[in-house]
Amino acid sequence: MIQSKKTHRLVLASIFAAIIFLFTAYLFHIPFATGYIHFGDTLVFLVGTLLPTPYAIGAAVIGTGLSDLLTAPIWVIPTVLIKALVVLMFSSKTPKIICARNIVGLVFAYFINFTGYFVATGFLYQDWLFPIARLYTDVIPPLICAVLFVIIGKIIDRTDLKSKFFV
Repeated sequence: MIQSKKTHRLVLASIFAAIIFLFTAYLFHIPFATGYIHFGDTLVFLVGTLLPTPYAIGAAVIGTGLSDLLTAPIWVIPTVLIKALVVLMFSSKTPKIICARNIVGLVFAYFINFTGYFVATGFLYQDWLFPIARLYTDVIPPLICAVLFVIIGKIIDRTDLKSKFFV
């Protein structure tokens, strides 16, 4: 029984890593300022609420890391570090996705995303004015992903999919 639970979680984490990769790198992009808005972060938030922490971190780091490796390699290391911290803000131990714990986690995850990429931009470009000039690029996309997370989380909570598939 223990081995099958681990295998089940590993398979789910792998599926999430693939979906995060696709939605971050290629699917449903909305052109925005200096890049595009993608929905990979929404899935990173969700995986943090659906899978135990080690599996969620693995899915988030592999999915976003591969995306950056293929589209913008300079961002791989900052992304892997930032997304690992983001996942730590959520808990899969609650029966519902949208609960007080995960809403507070969402607020912290938003600030980790924003601050992490702000600092990474400064270090990578060796220019601390550039991150200020592109603040709107780091502020708005994670906010949109946060709103989508709440909407999708409420839908999953209403259908009780979490208790059926993510035990």
